[in-house]
Amino acid sequence: MSEPAEAPHTPPPAKPLAERLLHVAWLSIAVGLTLELILLLCAALFGKNVQAAAFIAGLAQKVSWSWLVCTGIALGTAASRAQPIVAGFAGLLSAPIAFAVARATQKSVAQALSTAVAAGPSPVLLAVLKGAQYAVFGALIAYSSGQTPLQVKRYALVGLGVGVIFGGLMVWVGVQAAEASGQPLDGPGIVSRLINEILFPIGCALVICAADALGRKGASESAKSEERSAG
Repeated sequence: MSEPAEAPHTPPPAKPLAERLLHVAWLSIAVGLTLELILLLCAALFGKNVQAAAFIAGLAQKVSWSWLVCTGIALGTAASRAQPIVAGFAGLLSAPIAFAVARATQKSVAQALSTAVAAGPSPVLLAVLKGAQYAVFGALIAYSSGQTPLQVKRYALVGLGVGVIFGGLMVWVGVQAAEASGQPLDGPGIVSRLINEILFPIGCALVICAADALGRKGASESAKSEERSAG
């Protein structure tokens, strides 16, 4: 007697991935907003006045950068099913693109508000460093995403490690560029840059951790639904 043909396998719906990316989008925007507010608070503690126009331009830069790079890495991690090489490649591509878009957004907003954007190191050099940073970040995040159980601490440590190493390097590059231009950074300026470069990768890592938790919940619910259908 011939065995009954197996029912064709239906791929999981795209909705869980769309939901994950939506969560990453709004959480990453919240990270960018929070980071800019932290930098504003630091400036106030150091007795520095920040113009409203400069704050808005910086906020536009932070939000666009955070949204693009976190979403790009989250998409690479989810689409590759947490393959570190693919997620690393996603970070390598998305970070320079996000950097260029965020920089252009900041300049456009600053120009519209008639304020200046502080000069910095070579944009090409920074884009290369960002690409390397988020290639490593993406690969390590994908590795963390593939581990069971999901641990928030693991994601946070990835963000901290990448932020300290690459962020420290980029702050050093910024200090050297400022000295070469004859406008050296003061202590508060260096501290603010360090805070920015270290806190953002941690925030982005936690955003992707939240998205991974949502994805696992969706996969579990989908599996239970299939079991009920089969039964």
